Amino acid sequence: MNPYRDLTYLDVRLEAGIAVVSMAGGRAGNALSVEGHTELSEILPRLGRDDRVDAIVLRGAGDEFCVGPTQEFMDRVRANDPAFVQHLMRDVRAIVQSHIDLDKPVVTALNGTTSGGALAFALFADIVVAERHVVLSDPHVPAGVAAGDGGVLIWPLALGLLRAKRFLYTGDPLPADEALALGLVTEVVERGEAVARAMHWANRLAAMPRSALRHTKRAMNQWLRIGLPAFDASWAGEILTVNLPDDRPR
Repeated sequence: MNPYRDLTYLDVRLEAGIAVVSMAGGRAGNALSVEGHTELSEILPRLGRDDRVDAIVLRGAGDEFCVGPTQEFMDRVRANDPAFVQHLMRDVRAIVQSHIDLDKPVVTALNGTTSGGALAFALFADIVVAERHVVLSDPHVPAGVAAGDGGVLIWPLALGLLRAKRFLYTGDPLPADEALALGLVTEVVERGEAVARAMHWANRLAAMPRSALRHTKRAMNQWLRIGLPAFDASWAGEILTVNLPDDRPR
């Protein structure tokens, strides 16, 4: 019996100690629904409690990772309903916090288009394998909203503060090879090879001495924990700016 059969956006398959978590949901580009966003906030704690799981692989269904939120999702955000905003802010905090708190290894297979919040979720993994054609970007600021969703936390740790500002301020695209050179991803593979390579890493990490690996990850993730105030400020800024008029200079 599959204990994850209640999920409607995520697809979870267990393969010899590896939980393969696919961004799915049936929409073009695996676009993220409101329900899917909540599932992202809950899936890592569930897998953390599952004794059958030694490592986790995050991937997109088909040949995309996640193109971002659905139009319905954005319409609900812009409606500015206080109850929904409160629910959304709780879920976003939980998505980031769950990565920090999880001591099982996570490997991301960036097998297609991703940006913004979905990209931040992917980049919080311990190993990130990107296919060469993939382009990474965080387009919040050009779209008129503050860069929330975790980018302000993970990009500076990976790139350094000055380089992170350059990409978070502009939303400029970052090709996979350049992302590798700058330290944002672990390795780059050819199209169609990310999932197999991620499985390789997941199996290798799952075979490591469990307690040693998990305590080391817990210690390493303190760097993320130190940055949580920056994340909280960025997400509050995103909520504040999402319904402001475009105030760019004329």
